[in-house]
Order: sequence, then C-alpha cells, then structure tokens
Amino acid sequence: MEELENKPRVFLSHSKRDDEFIERVWKDLIGCQTNPWKDDVDIRHGHPWLDEVFRDGIPRCDAILVYLTDASIESPVVKKEIDASILEQLRDHNVAFLPYVSREVLRENQRAKSSRSLR
Repeated sequence: MEELENKPRVFLSHSKRDDEFIERVWKDLIGCQTNPWKDDVDIRHGHPWLDEVFRDGIPRCDAILVYLTDASIESPVVKKEIDASILEQLRDHNVAFLPYVSREVLRENQRAKSSRSLR
C-alpha cells in the first residue's frame, strides 16, 4: 500500500546567484518535515522550465517563499513569480506568500516602490 505524504509543500523562489543560501534553506525545510519545491531538483531534464514552475510548481504548493536579495529583485523570473496577478491567484487557492528579505534596505526599497505605485 502506498503511503500518503502529508507534508506542507513550499516553493522556493530565488535568483540562481543565491543558490548556495537556498540550498541550505532547502535542506533545513526537509529537516523540518516540509517538502520544498526547488527547480533544479523538481524539474526533470528536458521539460520546459517555465511551464513546470507555473503549472506544476507554484500551484501545487501550500506556500511560496521568495528570497528577496539584490540579485532576485532584478531577476525577470522572480518578478514574474511574484507578479500581482499571480499573488491574487495564490490567495484564491490559499497559497501563502512568504517574502524573506536578505537586507533591511531591500525591505525599505520595496515598501517605497509599493507606496509610489498606489498613488
């Protein structure tokens, strides 16, 4: 009989330049009885990368952890992963959005951009 797995799934959104840190987060999450989704582990070679992320990665996770660094806030893929319409879809499907900011100044810069866009 197949054993069902009841671990929360967490999608790890990050820049490839931050892969060393994300590797440690991935291992920590596994140690905490969580099932992290990481592109270089969960996408089979030869499969279309963006399709896998937006069809099988993000929508099938309970949470998305976005690691915001100098590199990731400039990454077109990370920007797409945290696009407002995607965040709305996540909310509609009860997927938690968990931003993790590497430096306080990045948090302040993101708040400033958000407040300007609301005007």
